[in-house]
Amino acid sequence: MKFEDVLTAWDGAETGDIHPLWAVSEEAYWRSGWDQVSEIAEYARRGQTVVDFGCGNGRLTGPLAELGFDVIGVDASQAMLDAAKARLDLMGVKARLALSDGLDLSQVLGKKKAALVVARAVLIHHAPEDVERLLRSMVKVLRKGGVIVADIPVGSGGVRKSWIDVTWWDPQDRAKMVSSLGLEWIDQGDVAVMRKK
Repeated sequence: MKFEDVLTAWDGAETGDIHPLWAVSEEAYWRSGWDQVSEIAEYARRGQTVVDFGCGNGRLTGPLAELGFDVIGVDASQAMLDAAKARLDLMGVKARLALSDGLDLSQVLGKKKAALVVARAVLIHHAPEDVERLLRSMVKVLRKGGVIVADIPVGSGGVRKSWIDVTWWDPQDRAKMVSSLGLEWIDQGDVAVMRKK
């Protein structure tokens, strides 16, 4: 599936497509955002710039903002950004929201450099060559020593048949890509944590 097709499909996604926890309960879905943020908050200090890449409806954006980070939520879907704005308003927190396909993050951030870029439940829906392009864009806006946290699972899930399917990586191909981007591993799990050299 082409990069543009994934973006178009996501823009028309139903609420249940956003995340599997939504089917459990809305409360479980929102709580998962707090849980995931608590796992990564150590990688940036209060006041530093954090990019929530593929921010969707603000599941991570809100908790990151509430913890005092300078958050920029980026998504290719205006509908998702509108939902994120509503969530931020409900929480009483502020974050900058930007419409972007992710390949122009340098323009979105301007002169700012991020301490942390978070891409949870995003890259898994893209083909490997597009993941590499998106990660390259993230690396450009990351300060030296900054961290990227992204779902890049290892396994053999076969060929993706639709935009919602997961891209699985061969461990050697993933390691080669990470190294070629000037990143080093902090954690090589399915939720990859990488630092810019």
